[in-house]
Amino acid sequence: MKRWLLVLVAGCLVAARSVAADWVIVPGERVGPIDAGVSEARLVELFGAANVERASFEPEPGETVPVLSAPYDRGFGSGESERFAMVRVAPRADSQAVFPQQLRVIEPLVTGPLTPTREVRLGERAGAHGEVDYLINETQHLRGEEVVVGELQVWDIVNTSALDHPFHLHGFFFQVVERDGVAPAFRSWEDTVNVPAGGRVRIAWMPDDRPGEWMYHCHILEHHAAGMMAHFRVVRGASDHEPSQVSPHVQVHNEVAR
Repeated sequence: MKRWLLVLVAGCLVAARSVAADWVIVPGERVGPIDAGVSEARLVELFGAANVERASFEPEPGETVPVLSAPYDRGFGSGESERFAMVRVAPRADSQAVFPQQLRVIEPLVTGPLTPTREVRLGERAGAHGEVDYLINETQHLRGEEVVVGELQVWDIVNTSALDHPFHLHGFFFQVVERDGVAPAFRSWEDTVNVPAGGRVRIAWMPDDRPGEWMYHCHILEHHAAGMMAHFRVVRGASDHEPSQVSPHVQVHNEVAR
């Protein structure tokens, strides 16, 4: 199995490099893997023996290699592998890449014990005509509570359904604090995270000065359309009703990706 270096999540550098053979990449999520097809000794030198997964797959120059979507059980069976790309291997050359242990500094938004400011429950129920309704906090197309600029948000995303759901927050980036009580292997800025069936993911984010209407939802679009979405307002204060005239994409990119 091929080894890769994970250096980007949601278009932003992660805090520390990571070596792995595969990832679960959900709808709306973006990662930046770099081919780590260098020698075992070089990988150990770069990342340490404990961080290098041994692999036997070494393609030859000129060989065509399929890139597979591996089976993954989201709650209704794992299906089969699917090919979605082909890679032609170029002539072998020594890698000149140098990756420091720390790629960037990402200060944690929260440390130590804390009380979440919001619980977002992802659920489902049988619809009136045999369809499935997808819910947030037992409601389709929820109108969520307002968020105040500059007030730290710590949300518990709780999946009470039988399926995985990729949770996506529009316009803002968050840090994953823990998954089912376990801290992530590296710190990063993200806007989409998979919440497994029956699982809980805690995120932290800071609403900057971009008041207006925003939303969060499941990034499986049929789930979104069937009700698993919420609108909320970011406000400067209790009486704020003026939406921002500045492009949210430009401001978020400048703040997080610098």
